[in-house]
Amino acid sequence: MTSPAPPLSVSDAVEALSRLLRAPPDAQSPADSLDEARGLEGLAVALASGHDPAAGSEASVSAMRELFRALVTERLMSPSYVAAPGEDGAASAESVLRVLQCARLLLRDRWFVRELVAVDGAVAALGGKYRAYAVRHWDADDDAAAAAGGEKDERARDDRGDRAKSAFGVEILSELASVFKKLASDGESCPWRVLHDAAVPTTAAGLLPTRDASLLASALVTLCVLVAASEECAVPLLASDGLDHLLHIFLEYAPPFKHLAGDLLHLVCRLRDGRREVRRLGGVTLVLGSLHAASGDEIALEASLRCVLYTGPHTTALAW
Repeated sequence: MTSPAPPLSVSDAVEALSRLLRAPPDAQSPADSLDEARGLEGLAVALASGHDPAAGSEASVSAMRELFRALVTERLMSPSYVAAPGEDGAASAESVLRVLQCARLLLRDRWFVRELVAVDGAVAALGGKYRAYAVRHWDADDDAAAAAGGEKDERARDDRGDRAKSAFGVEILSELASVFKKLASDGESCPWRVLHDAAVPTTAAGLLPTRDASLLASALVTLCVLVAASEECAVPLLASDGLDHLLHIFLEYAPPFKHLAGDLLHLVCRLRDGRREVRRLGGVTLVLGSLHAASGDEIALEASLRCVLYTGPHTTALAW
């Protein structure tokens, strides 16, 4: 009887996966495609379980970095992965999700953040994917509302059927939102301008009405960091109904979201246009009305007081 082959080391498994990733996805054999899927799933499990991509021998670290480059250049930036979901030739949702999960987990290490930013067009490609899946997120809500209202339009039914075939839309969007939260939080390795040029503030602001807790938390953190870095990143909040949604989150949501919304509201109210828009929306009255309810939550109470101070008369010179 032949004894089973010994299991591959992490370094060997990473090198084998890198070789698979170097082949264009549309040129792979079914066997190679299956091996790639299994390899990515195994890598995600290892990284999520605590494997440090910067640990081990020089060869293993180098192999992991080569794999990340292949993930970015041969998958995330390839035509089938850049294509909008549902387009002809677009990679399957399952494949996109596996690649994004591994990329997100690797981006916990700063070296990979710097490498991603250094690849020309990589952040822009991810920004386009983020935007496309955010649009898809709202399309799904629109169709659900149409179905609830008894709409019988044939095209709407067809579109719902197409979306039903992909159960991964929210998971993919959550992965993208988490990636950009990480990139925004490492301003030294990923300057705010890179994310601004990829329309990340606009996409994140567009997610404020979402009912998905993970998406909302990622969007709020991303916006807090970017607006703190530059006033330009606040423009999407002021140019749409973003502040209206932000006030609603601050006044109505549970403490973790209330605190994030309060931080962002505080940043926006430092801007003249932000203060003007909050006043126009009646935000001062609304926040004043919330002071009693916030009395047991020191963080929310502080945010409320800051908002009132910034948006009241004669506040131009305030600088908290």
